Amino acid sequence: MRPILLLTPLVCLILSMSNCGRENPCHEGLIIENESDTTIVASIAIKNSDGLCRLDGEHLDAGEAFNYQPYNSCIEKNIGSTSLEIYIVAASNYNDPSEYYPCDSIQARNTILRKFELTREELQATDFRITYP
Repeated sequence: MRPILLLTPLVCLILSMSNCGRENPCHEGLIIENESDTTIVASIAIKNSDGLCRLDGEHLDAGEAFNYQPYNSCIEKNIGSTSLEIYIVAASNYNDPSEYYPCDSIQARNTILRKFELTREELQATDFRITYP
C-alpha cells in the first residue's frame, strides 16, 4: 500500500506538466494570405546595432499563402505585452534587404500598402492568420 501512496503524487505531477502545452500554446509562425491581385512582400523591420533599419520578408504572389516565422521561437514570448508589426509592401517598390538605412525612412524606401500592429490577443483572435487586403 505504501508504494502506491508514493507514486500517486509523482503521477499527478507528470499529468499536470503534460497540460502546460495546452494552457500556454506556442506559435512559431502565422499564416499570411495574399488575396489581392498583385505580388506583395510580407515583412518585418530589422534594426542593426547601429540603429539602422531594413524591411525583411517574403514575396507572396496573388492568391498565395505563406507560413511566416518572424522569430526563431514562439511569437507569444517575443512580443510579450507589445505588438508584432507586419508590413505589407508592394513588391515593385521594396528595399534591398541587404541595405540598412535610417529607421524613419522605411516609408520612403518602400511602398507600404498596409501595416499591421497586432497584440498577442489580436493574433490569438485571428488564429495567427493575417489576410491582405
